[in-house]
Amino acid sequence: MNLEDWLRDSKRWIDENSSPLGRWVDDARRQFDPDPKNTTKDQSSPQWQQQISEWGQELTERFKNLNLETNVPESLRNLQDFDTIQEKLQNEWFRMADWFKLGDRYRDAIQTLIQLYLQYRFDQLNESKNPEKDPVSTESERHLRNAKELAELCRRQGGAWIKAAQFLSTQGDWLPREYRNELAELQDQAPSVSWENIVLVLQESYGSDWASRFRMIDPEPVATASLAQVHRAILPDGSPCALKIQIPDAPQRIEADLKFFALAAKLFKDQLPGLDPEQVVRELSRSILLELDYAQEAENLIRFSKRYESSEWTVPHLIPELLRPKTLAMSYVEGTPIRHFLKDVPSAADSVLKTLVSSFMRQIFISGLFHADPHPGNFFITPRGQIALLDFGAMGELSPALTLAYQDVLTALLMRQQEGLINKMTRAGFVVKKPELLLELLFPKSSKGQDQERVTKKDKGPLNSLEHRLRIMREGGVELPDSFVLMARVLISLGGLMNQHHVKLKAQELVAILMKQQND
Repeated sequence: MNLEDWLRDSKRWIDENSSPLGRWVDDARRQFDPDPKNTTKDQSSPQWQQQISEWGQELTERFKNLNLETNVPESLRNLQDFDTIQEKLQNEWFRMADWFKLGDRYRDAIQTLIQLYLQYRFDQLNESKNPEKDPVSTESERHLRNAKELAELCRRQGGAWIKAAQFLSTQGDWLPREYRNELAELQDQAPSVSWENIVLVLQESYGSDWASRFRMIDPEPVATASLAQVHRAILPDGSPCALKIQIPDAPQRIEADLKFFALAAKLFKDQLPGLDPEQVVRELSRSILLELDYAQEAENLIRFSKRYESSEWTVPHLIPELLRPKTLAMSYVEGTPIRHFLKDVPSAADSVLKTLVSSFMRQIFISGLFHADPHPGNFFITPRGQIALLDFGAMGELSPALTLAYQDVLTALLMRQQEGLINKMTRAGFVVKKPELLLELLFPKSSKGQDQERVTKKDKGPLNSLEHRLRIMREGGVELPDSFVLMARVLISLGGLMNQHHVKLKAQELVAILMKQQND
């Protein structure tokens, strides 16, 4: 039996052990059963924990028995750390047990995540026993394989998982390139909901005579997203509109998904040095919950249209009479998603993406109101060559004082200005507990007194270097304001998009764009 095939065939193992696993799930439900008449709640915990231990022990024994298989590589025979693996897995499973109280929907997710963890662990062991293999190519192959598994899991789960995939795919160098590429496929390819289910939402929103409000609605969506899908419609006066319709049961599914992410963030917090998964989940949760509020999105669209105007940009217009809690109608914007446009016209990447960055710098540091969900699926190129900005569910807003404070910090980080940085960060709301350590981490010196990062770090652009700065700050024990992290994530997302299309932007150019915006 091939080891990789066995690891990737975890469904078979789950099926073979469905009885003990089923008892575990049932006990977990009783443990958290809200029914006060349930008298087994307190007594079930020891048995429940014992079943988790038995599951971990049985899995470990199966790994040990692989030594008898003829197809197992010699490098994996007689390994001495099976007990260590079993102990680590058992400790993690105790913490992951809370996930099961969220329902059977997460059985697939837990199975896939455990499978990826085990596969990664055994790949590491195999590589350590086979030093003759090229570590770069081997790691890339592993990343690609696991990234495909993770992307498929997000597709199957839908809802907040799609949103999380979109979010992670645009976060600069936060994930390896293979993961970013696979998750990026979900930016505008979320699974659609059947027309029959969409009709139920239309009936709930507009009543049994909902069809009278439209001359026509195309049953095929023109865009599918994680929480809604958009259908092209014709109003009675003949004008086209884009009708955004919330996916049925989205709020209920989202609530459970976000609880799952919060538990996962706690699990992986210690395994991701320099990052704060819990803060990432807070950002993601905030964005998702805002996107479920169509009244807020309508208000955001109106405010943004009034505050920010540009000949290079266009935004849809609200159709207020069709606004409902689960439906939102806007003028229809013809265009091509930016990813597809740049694939067809790669020569336009430099001008289009620099215009994109310039606009967001103006949004953040001049108007103070900015689009906070800049994944490529929200950008279209119109036939007139304008950039259309869509989906105003997630917005960020900074006060004039905070805008200036964040501008000072960002400029100092981008231009590597050490003098006065700590004071600027303090005024901006950062909590810097060890300023000397932070400065040493941000501005390391070589033996010749040179800025070591300038000498050794490959230039990936100032927006991507911002992600590196955030990691250093967290390693230095700095408490970052959530609003600064939100703003930084927007810029890092744009940096990731520029890297994908090989568009270079120097720190001096970025600061010059900012200065120009202030003088206009």
